[in-house]
Amino acid sequence: MKTLKIFLLFIVFINISLFADKKVHENILMQKNIQYYLEIRAKNAEIEVFINGVEIYSDYGLGNIFIDYPVNDYIRTGKNEVKVKLIAEKDVSYIIKDKAEVEVNLKVKNFKTKENYVISTLKYTHNNEDKTIGSSLEGKYNSLKDFVMDQEGNVEVNAPEIENNPIRFGEKNGGLIVSQNVYFETAYPKWKFFDSEDIIEKRMELYTVDELDKIKERSDIKELYNIYTKIHTALKNKKPERILDLFEERNNELDIAWGKESGFMKVDNLVSIKEEIDNLDKELVEFNHKDMAFFIEDNLKLIHIPAIGWNKKDGGSVDLNLKFRRENGKWILTR
Repeated sequence: MKTLKIFLLFIVFINISLFADKKVHENILMQKNIQYYLEIRAKNAEIEVFINGVEIYSDYGLGNIFIDYPVNDYIRTGKNEVKVKLIAEKDVSYIIKDKAEVEVNLKVKNFKTKENYVISTLKYTHNNEDKTIGSSLEGKYNSLKDFVMDQEGNVEVNAPEIENNPIRFGEKNGGLIVSQNVYFETAYPKWKFFDSEDIIEKRMELYTVDELDKIKERSDIKELYNIYTKIHTALKNKKPERILDLFEERNNELDIAWGKESGFMKVDNLVSIKEEIDNLDKELVEFNHKDMAFFIEDNLKLIHIPAIGWNKKDGGSVDLNLKFRRENGKWILTR
């Protein structure tokens, strides 16, 4: 009888320990001092990775990829889309490499408590019959319980979707788009670019070269090139203060996204630009808008012209990556 009592006490102790690990804790998604990021893993694949229609990473080297990319300033309350474009071989076959693999985890971590969780997983393996096996199962997950599946959960993950993607500026199948929608609440305001005007009607790759040339001749696009000219001139004359007003929205939203004191990004941005200007080992790239292409994000709301940057004397370059949005007939620098 004594042995039986000891055994029963042991079972009770084990049960208490197991349930202690499942205790409800604070919702990390609504905390401060957190970072949302995409954990990108891939091999044998040319990829472009997007969050909410904005390309945040690309690699065309077919090697092993292992990188984390912060995305606080592109996350929103509600629907968040994680998307990967797998680019086909640039030969007559236009197919994905047989051994192509890619995995993108949307994660969140708290800098102070060191908590780190996977919100969702999007995985694609070209050789598998079920190519998205390993992705998060469709359903609800609970951020209060370490993101376990839970019918009462506050995070909803949709099943992955796969669609053919046309090759750039042509008609042939140039690869695949693998995407997944995730729904949850954040502590951030809705970033202004989400409600901006659409710059074009469809993704850039769905236009022909002639159609894109006509878009470049639009008056609003020419106006944007003039803004880039103004920025380049200020940098060339070493007068970055003349363009600081352009960065207002960008600085303000980045302060919020990264938990900085108001005005931090304004100072940090100016210091960073001055360092590039004063660096004798770098030379500002000449700007000629006739030779400069433009790139519009898949969300149709952000445009970037890779026109501002410095060449390093020992090789390589540094770009000033600026993204503009359109509102009430005006271009606004937002990222």
